[in-house]
Amino acid sequence: MDDINNRAPFTAKFHLNLPRKWYSNHFKYELELLTSFIKLSTEEIKDSKIKYLYGKENIEYEIGEDQTGIIAHYEGVDDQTFALDDIFIDYFPDLKRKSNFIMIISHLEDGLRELCKDLSIEFSVKFENRNKKGIFYAIFFFLKLRLNLDFDIENDESWKNLILAYKIRNKIAHLTESEISEKGLKRFKISNDFIFCDETNEILLGEIHNFLNKLELELLKK
Repeated sequence: MDDINNRAPFTAKFHLNLPRKWYSNHFKYELELLTSFIKLSTEEIKDSKIKYLYGKENIEYEIGEDQTGIIAHYEGVDDQTFALDDIFIDYFPDLKRKSNFIMIISHLEDGLRELCKDLSIEFSVKFENRNKKGIFYAIFFFLKLRLNLDFDIENDESWKNLILAYKIRNKIAHLTESEISEKGLKRFKISNDFIFCDETNEILLGEIHNFLNKLELELLKK
């Protein structure tokens, strides 16, 4: 992990030669940065809605003799083509929340992949960076079957929720056809029509902290 300090503008240097303490020595600080970023993003969403409501303009135009019409527009988008309220109050904020969700899962993927690579060196066991179901399943296979951790990962609630989040990310980013149950959507406060809310990414970050903390405790027993 020689280049991990370049992933974020830290002033501190972390002890990266201890893979088993990767979470507490480094990654939890990256998660804190992501948490701060998500909070700022949420505030930006709120501000953008206010700017829209106060910045939307109505322009009068001539239809014919003694007849005029009104077009509402904002930031180059008009209500003759789009439903402005739906776009700026619901659709654009949802896109930003989904983008952040994808970013968090991708960041976790990269981090866990690097952790497994370092653990494979420390314990002299092979890490297969491939699995037809995806990288999360390759990581599970390595931690459970190659390292033989005494950790019932597949039945851990946080891990199950991260697998769920992984499927949700793939459905968004890769348009996979995997079905997400109503219960699964509710876990992350996602509506049945797949609209995210401000709490969605906060819940995801909490699940990541919970799982990685438990994983580190098990790694330290090795």
